[in-house]
Amino acid sequence: MKFKAVFWELLLAGVLISKVATAGSVTGLYSPANIGSTASNGKILKFDSVTGTNISLSGSDLGASQIQGMTMGPDGNLYASAFNTGSNTDGRIVRFDPNGALIGTFVLPGSGGLVGPAGLTFGPDGNLYVISNHGFNPGKVLRYDGSSGAFIDVFSTGVVIGQEIVFGPDGNLYVTNGLGNSISRFNGATGALLGYVGLGTTGFRAPIGMAFSPTGDLYVASFPTNSIFRFGATTDVLVGRFSLPNLDGYDDELGISFQYDTLLDLAFGPNQNLYAAMRGYGTAIIELNPNTGAMLDQFATLPGPYSFNTGMLFVDQQCSQLGLSIGSASGCYVPSAISEPGPLFLLGLALSGLFLTRRKRLA
Repeated sequence: MKFKAVFWELLLAGVLISKVATAGSVTGLYSPANIGSTASNGKILKFDSVTGTNISLSGSDLGASQIQGMTMGPDGNLYASAFNTGSNTDGRIVRFDPNGALIGTFVLPGSGGLVGPAGLTFGPDGNLYVISNHGFNPGKVLRYDGSSGAFIDVFSTGVVIGQEIVFGPDGNLYVTNGLGNSISRFNGATGALLGYVGLGTTGFRAPIGMAFSPTGDLYVASFPTNSIFRFGATTDVLVGRFSLPNLDGYDDELGISFQYDTLLDLAFGPNQNLYAAMRGYGTAIIELNPNTGAMLDQFATLPGPYSFNTGMLFVDQQCSQLGLSIGSASGCYVPSAISEPGPLFLLGLALSGLFLTRRKRLA
């Protein structure tokens, strides 16, 4: 009976090792990459979450469609909003696996009135919330079933060229109004408008990306001023503003100089520092001290002419220390263990079988 207990212990160890190894393989910093070409547009870039070293560029692309936002789903896959920005058609939600391979369309074009999808996030109820813009008309937040992609309802209205969407620590839903110079706050359960953050704040214009800190403060990217505005967790009062430097860049292949001078997106990394994406000819991701705004490092670079709007996110085991929920904008996610048998599991199974065979021979 003793050798049977050892066998099952080894088998269980193989399963656990396999799960840890598989989960670790999907860690990284992910960002969508748009190039404005019908030949190779709408891809997913992946970087090492610690060093910023480029790991891969997905082989799948969306042709004429650009990615306007990206998030991670409860199933561990990446979900991206996309549409043809030249004709404002074919708005849809697509799904990629953690390696950047295109799985397929999750929300069909036009479903529930989807037109120009932008930011998206999964809510505490497990459903998918998507900004749908209608030109200069007020946009909407549409809700879809988180498992099937079926349309549920229009959750809220009155968005003005919405960019990023996030559930805050208070359980309410926040949307940046790109042309409203404000952030709409909606009741997270009913969708009712509760008010605005940043409205009337001096210099706060055209907000795009945003992220909640581990302490609950809201950091927002104002791209025309190249500044990050920080609002208090409970007061909504401005508690800080960081003006970012214009970074010099150079493209070796084309031999051109340029500057990264347009602030796009924000995310907190697993080390609790703040990361900002700045666009020039390509996009640079810089690491900042979240308290002072001081630049710590030029963390990663998307090669020109690749660029993106929002959707930068980290996937790393250390994200657990941030205490952020799955609804956090451009968030920091803990990778889920995947139960499919990996090489280490198969090795553990083989060793278990060998051990069992030897015990039978000795018996």
